[in-house]
Amino acid sequence: MSKMDMNEQIEKYFIGKLTSAQKNELLEWTIDDSDAKNEFSGILNSLAFAASTGSGDDVQKARPYQRNFRKLKNRKMARDFFIGLSKYAAILVVGMCIAWWILQKLQVEEKPAVSYQKLTVPAGQRAMLTLADGTTVWINSKSTLEYPGVFTDGKREVKLTGEAYFDVAPNPAQAFIVKSGKFSTQATGTQFNVFAYNGFFIVSLVEGQVKVYETNTARNAIVLSPNEQAAWTNERLVKKSLPDTNDFLWKEGIYSFDDMTFPAIVEKLELYYDVQIHINNKELMMHKYTGKFRQRDGIESVLKVIQMDYPFVYRKSEDGRNIYIQ
Repeated sequence: MSKMDMNEQIEKYFIGKLTSAQKNELLEWTIDDSDAKNEFSGILNSLAFAASTGSGDDVQKARPYQRNFRKLKNRKMARDFFIGLSKYAAILVVGMCIAWWILQKLQVEEKPAVSYQKLTVPAGQRAMLTLADGTTVWINSKSTLEYPGVFTDGKREVKLTGEAYFDVAPNPAQAFIVKSGKFSTQATGTQFNVFAYNGFFIVSLVEGQVKVYETNTARNAIVLSPNEQAAWTNERLVKKSLPDTNDFLWKEGIYSFDDMTFPAIVEKLELYYDVQIHINNKELMMHKYTGKFRQRDGIESVLKVIQMDYPFVYRKSEDGRNIYIQ
């Protein structure tokens, strides 16, 4: 090994740049080579003396090695600093990621509820509405439909009080749900009528298939096929046959009564026209009637037509909210 190589290896030894194998090789070489041994010892003494006194020729001799040593030491310190900084940066980044994840989660959890629009139809009128998904809804008088401007969260859900006829746009991946009080009617694409006034609840299926159930428990759900009804009777849902699809002519502005008792007709008239009808004629209670009436003609038109078959007299209160039949 040349002296230049020897000095380079000795310098690397003191500044920690040699591997364990290289250190062992250097030490074995200094033992065998007296010049190398003397050079090694001289540098060691110079560094030791310079460290203890800080002056003299030995300082000058040791200074190149000290400079290199400090340079490498500073590099090591810088490296250690940046390694430490990287650790803290990594911790900071992880913390920021966790904070971002928590913030996103909170934003999702605290996302405002879906904003519903409300359409209320006055007594004696009706309305037709097309929802965002293409579903068409006819809304009967004295009824309210609540619906979102846009359907989100993988479902199509509306709320109904009163009566409405639904022609649901097909979408098997996104069920359409009508909530009426404590009941739900679920479909994917079909036509059905929901009657949900004042404690009454009847779902009538015209096309397709629907599932009807109490919202809080689907255990007693009823699945309807065309021309079937689900009605809330004696505190339970009951399936039965659909008597007459003419009942749904109301969406065309026609009220149809097919072999219906007078008290049943009166119940519908009270609902549709927001009046109270008081019957003081017991004979009328036993009669049945079949006929069709235009909604816009009003309740008095209906009563006058029925009078032709079953004579009776009636009078209205001053505010028009009550009708008395004799």
